[in-house]
Amino acid sequence: MKSIIIAFVGVILIIIAGALTQHTDFVSQAQRFFTPSTQQEATGTQSPTPVAMKDQEISITDQGFSPQEVTITRGTRIIWKNNSSGLATVDSDPHPQHTSFPPLNIGEIKTGDSVRLIFTQPGIYTYHNHLNPSQAGTIRVE
Repeated sequence: MKSIIIAFVGVILIIIAGALTQHTDFVSQAQRFFTPSTQQEATGTQSPTPVAMKDQEISITDQGFSPQEVTITRGTRIIWKNNSSGLATVDSDPHPQHTSFPPLNIGEIKTGDSVRLIFTQPGIYTYHNHLNPSQAGTIRVE
């Protein structure tokens, strides 16, 4: 009986160690994309050459994103500022899977806060407010 209990405890410890390793890997990957403040920065993809830094602000209002569509150059930092009366989100399309561009899954933004994301690769990136999916936006990177 004692050896069964020891074996059971050993299995539990192995499961816990595996779960902690998975959590550490997830946190490590998330930290690559975000800084630990409400002024988050992220780089969606790595660029082999340096690019000039420019900013483009997008306001989150009670009516949606303003402007809804922007065209930017590589290296531009998009800043979403929540000027709405409540919590908002920025998540990549499609709703609710958010799979088209995972670095764009920024999540919740409190009123008055802002988040930032640097776009380094050309493409069309679509997103929405998960809390109100009819509010959507498009970023074209040239």
